[in-house]
Amino acid sequence: MRGTVDVVQPDVGRVGRLTEATRVGLHASDRGLGVVPHCWKSAIGIAASAHLAAVSPTCTFMEFLPKELADSTLRRDLCSRKLPVVDGRIPLPKEPGLGVTINEEALSHFRVA
Repeated sequence: MRGTVDVVQPDVGRVGRLTEATRVGLHASDRGLGVVPHCWKSAIGIAASAHLAAVSPTCTFMEFLPKELADSTLRRDLCSRKLPVVDGRIPLPKEPGLGVTINEEALSHFRVA
């Protein structure tokens, strides 16, 4: 049915990465729908979602799970440098890239041979 969705929640890691998530967000914005990126898995996804939120005209919030509340070691340990939360906001980095640094030791723990 038309008109039954008010908010879309693209997950950057599941919808086709950042480019496709941006398309979903712009498509929703064109129809007057809100965009709230869905993200739980890692600091990489959170950083990508923050970038998505910044370019989605109708995005005012994004899902965010602080690492202190996460049961997942992937969420807590995969990145040694993460985007900070400042007064309830996640500022984007000034340098190129997502603004995270992979913890190589943790990454080796998650590798599958």
